[in-house]
Amino acid sequence: MEYQLFCRLYVNLQKIYLAKAEADFLVIQQRVKSILKRIGRDPDSISKAMIKSFCKNARKLKVSSYIMFYFLFVCN
Repeated sequence: MEYQLFCRLYVNLQKIYLAKAEADFLVIQQRVKSILKRIGRDPDSISKAMIKSFCKNARKLKVSSYIMFYFLFVCN
């Protein structure tokens, strides 16, 4: 009985995460299309698959400052 309850809870949680991922994708897709249109490119020039891949892997991104690299390698 506990196993069935756990499975149902897991499936429900998975559905919540999938719905959030789809919502995030739609927001990012609209932003990408808006930027492409603003810079004069075809709004569909970046595929849905590429945007989905970006959304899936965005948690692995790290922001680095060029200035920090400059001071680390040029000023020393």
